[in-house]
Amino acid sequence: MDEEFVFFDDMLACVSEQFNVNKECVASAGVSAGALFTGQLAGFRGDYLSSIVRLSGGTGGSLIKPFNPEHRMPAIVLWVVPRTTVSGVMNFEQTSKDLEQNLESRGHFFVECIHNCGHAEPPLDAQPGLSTYAPMWQFVLDHPYWLKAGQSPYATTWPESMPSWCAIGAASATPRTGTCPSAPGC
Repeated sequence: MDEEFVFFDDMLACVSEQFNVNKECVASAGVSAGALFTGQLAGFRGDYLSSIVRLSGGTGGSLIKPFNPEHRMPAIVLWVVPRTTVSGVMNFEQTSKDLEQNLESRGHFFVECIHNCGHAEPPLDAQPGLSTYAPMWQFVLDHPYWLKAGQSPYATTWPESMPSWCAIGAASATPRTGTCPSAPGC
């Protein structure tokens, strides 16, 4: 993983040289393997990250190192039920719950989201004029680096744009039911 962390360092430095980067608002988002990497990045480069968004990722098991960043950053932890094992290799429900346990025990604020549409694009409903992923991006914008450990504006004001199958904290979300807009993934 060291090469990937050096790549992150180099990429952040390069972007910062070319653009006006607000270092208080650097976040990482990932899907599947990218979500697994986001957890590793948070653990080893968390001092640079204001928040993380993990769609079908997590920590634990024999492949993923423990989650123990110094900086307490807000997170979204999203996974799918009832199908939890992808290609017979990774159980994202298990790794997501492991991540939630780590987040909770270390005082991170987090939102749990559980859907029923397979290891595919989450069934987010786009509001008119906005990206399908607007709730995820808004989470990043609403959680800058300077928030104190465990704090979030969502604790007092839940945004309308967040899916109904998301809630604050472990074992709090009511899993989504109903038909799915796209065919299930792998």
